[in-house]
Amino acid sequence: MTTMELIKKLRDATGSGIVDCKKALSENSNDLEASIKWLRE
Repeated sequence: MTTMELIKKLRDATGSGIVDCKKALSENSNDLEASIKWLRE
């Protein structure tokens, strides 16, 4: 899955902005579930 696809899924799941989603994915090694938890904290 490409980074853009991950960002789109993360935005759909959380409603967060693109910049926040990119940061969450980079902080969590592109792990979608970990990024969702990271954004909700």
